Amino acid sequence: MRFIDRDEELRFLKAYLETEPNAITFVYGPKSSGKSVLMKKVIEDLLKGGGFTAFYFDLRGRLISGYDGIVDMLFADEGVSETREVEKGLEFGIFSYFRVRKTVREEIRNRKVDPFYLMEEALRKAEGKKLIVFDELQRLKNVYLNSPVNQKSLIEELFNFFVRLTKVEHLSHVFALSSDTFFIEEIYANSSLSESSEYYLVDDPPEEIVKTYLLEEGFSTEEIECVLDGIGPLLWAVNQIVVKKRAGVSVEESVSSLIDDAYSKILTFLSGLEVRGSIRDEYIRLLKKLLEGPAKVVPFDEDMRKYKELADAEIVFYDPLKGEVRIRSRAKLHAIRRLIKEMGIDGA
Repeated sequence: MRFIDRDEELRFLKAYLETEPNAITFVYGPKSSGKSVLMKKVIEDLLKGGGFTAFYFDLRGRLISGYDGIVDMLFADEGVSETREVEKGLEFGIFSYFRVRKTVREEIRNRKVDPFYLMEEALRKAEGKKLIVFDELQRLKNVYLNSPVNQKSLIEELFNFFVRLTKVEHLSHVFALSSDTFFIEEIYANSSLSESSEYYLVDDPPEEIVKTYLLEEGFSTEEIECVLDGIGPLLWAVNQIVVKKRAGVSVEESVSSLIDDAYSKILTFLSGLEVRGSIRDEYIRLLKKLLEGPAKVVPFDEDMRKYKELADAEIVFYDPLKGEVRIRSRAKLHAIRRLIKEMGIDGA
């Protein structure tokens, strides 16, 4: 995804990383809102100035089912080729693991050495200001460190370690990126972290920024209006339209295709509800209510489970700090209106 000018977020995050670490920072927002791209840009800019060390762990596509998987994610042998430093498009200088001797790595695997101790020692030796980023941290929430009989949550141990690095030792900033806002809500409600964490929302950019981007890509005024009216400032979709336009596909066709895709995904979700024993009309009722305004405050009642399922399906976005839910994108809004109209429900 191309980086689109987000000066306000860049200024804030770079200034924040220049301060003394004092809290875990949760960067949250809708899927595909640009959290990872923004964070990598912040790090790359800081690295150019020198005196900065960053460790970035991207949990997408990783199968981590236990302790050995955690060790493999965090540590690599010193003898491993440095070409492995470049992962997921990260620039050289952003480390994707901690380097240790092979014998030490085996000791970690055999639980003879505390991995958190080694990570802390590595951070103390690193130059300048430090940052650890865990991207899509919620993927570790069901991972345990011990046997099924005496389970110990990895997330719980990580948070204890993060608090030590930030609030206690002021050694390194720790950023946890997540699009699972119900996971963020669990953290937000956790009293043990209430005075040890900060929260920063990365939402879709303002439409004016997307408009400027499309103008730079040679879009006409009519084409820009078509994109914003049909899709809105959803970055991954906007980039898809740009790429397809270069390949000769009309903007109108691309926008229509994305709305059709949103419609299909919502229909598939609703069709699967009966298989899971849920009543489809209850979910349609919730979606219909969301058509009445940009966001709704969500009461803590029996509808929360339904909202979570809708959020997991990327149909809605839930902001846990505001307690608000909204339809995820303009394409899905159009798709929901079409669906309700076709089903003959009044008020669509």
